[in-house]
Amino acid sequence: MSVHACPCGRPRRRAIAPPVEVDDGIVVLRLEGVGVEVCDDGHVTVVDDGLADHLVASLRGQLLVAGRRRLLRRDTCGNCGEDLALPPRTTETPVVDDDGPTVVTLVPVAPMVRCSACGREQYVAAVADRLEALVPRAVTAVAAGMPGPSGTSG
Repeated sequence: MSVHACPCGRPRRRAIAPPVEVDDGIVVLRLEGVGVEVCDDGHVTVVDDGLADHLVASLRGQLLVAGRRRLLRRDTCGNCGEDLALPPRTTETPVVDDDGPTVVTLVPVAPMVRCSACGREQYVAAVADRLEALVPRAVTAVAAGMPGPSGTSG
């Protein structure tokens, strides 16, 4: 295990941050498994500088997003193209990102719509945009949520 010095001069140790949750009132995003470096004074640095970008790419690659027929103002299945007629329901859909130094799990809790034709669940574009907007907040919350030397946040 290598030890790096913190800008404050104290040695840092590697750890896994506790899970954090952020929301915007409609969708919730839980982030787990983030590798961090922590010094004795409680300063926290996320090990993966590109974590937010990796997570957004994982969201885009692993979750289906509905299309939109603009003239008819209908959402269409991102898989088969049929109109989405069923009501949305709130669902947890874990997204795993293993591109960095640790395996990170992002768990969106948001409304999804099931296609009545092919059965695939998906986010409408507005919900997918909200999830992507929350990713940087979740990564920032990792450092804010780490306990400091006497149980305070660092």
